[in-house]
Amino acid sequence: MNTTSAFSFTNLLAACEGRIAFGSMFGLGAEALSSLTALAEEAFDDGRFADAAEIFEMLAVFEPERSDHLVRRADAEARAGRSDVAIACLNRYLARGVGDRLEPRAFELRAQLREGIDPLGAAVDRARAFALTHDVAAA
Repeated sequence: MNTTSAFSFTNLLAACEGRIAFGSMFGLGAEALSSLTALAEEAFDDGRFADAAEIFEMLAVFEPERSDHLVRRADAEARAGRSDVAIACLNRYLARGVGDRLEPRAFELRAQLREGIDPLGAAVDRARAFALTHDVAAA
């Protein structure tokens, strides 16, 4: 038996991210997904950031069309002290180019996390957040 195979469930999920709604594939209805979201938010509000991050990670897999799960996971990861994971989540969110109401928050959070390691990148992120929040492009 070959135990050095490159296949893993995590690799499969990463390859399918954004293309397959695993929630419907596993038979999770709107009510179950709503309950999971409430559970994640409760964990976050209670300060159990690692638990919240884990649940938001599952939700991002189950509902790939809901990019807000990535931003919420990033926030939880950052508060759990895992800045590198938080930045990776924000990078994935911003790479999607969704342009939704969470985009300024994503840039601002990434700026905060990058401040000590990449001041120039943090400044660019802050400028993007400001521009989006104040509709600078339309002025």
